[in-house]
Amino acid sequence: MCFKRKIVWIILCIAVVNLFFGITKIKSDSMVPTLWDSDRVLYFRYSSPERFGIFFIDDPKNEERELVKRIINLPGERIQDSRISYIVPQNHYYVLGDNRGEYWGNDLGELVISLDSRSFGPVPSSSIHERVVLVFWPPENARWLW
Repeated sequence: MCFKRKIVWIILCIAVVNLFFGITKIKSDSMVPTLWDSDRVLYFRYSSPERFGIFFIDDPKNEERELVKRIINLPGERIQDSRISYIVPQNHYYVLGDNRGEYWGNDLGELVISLDSRSFGPVPSSSIHERVVLVFWPPENARWLW
């Protein structure tokens, strides 16, 4: 194969991969131990929300930021724990970080809970985006998540 054809094929392959996949750096501890702060991940751009999938979602409290969370409950399912009991509305999902501990985390000594559905409620399906499919960096943490 001539050199020009190889270059065209390489460019075409990169374009197709970029159309379906993306790479980003995790900037949070909310998904520990599954995802650690500074892990590099590959995400799939076109995936429907499903239980236990890890997705990027729009932060309901800050339009400039995305969060990474695990889908726990689907539309129509009942959520019951020590604090709440209700049914997830249609076209909404209940999401949690894997690091679900409560901790004394601010300067005022107040109890802090991870930013997830426990603090902002179920998220609409329109706020759920890319699915995390692979941790690839650092190499010792590399694994498939899909």
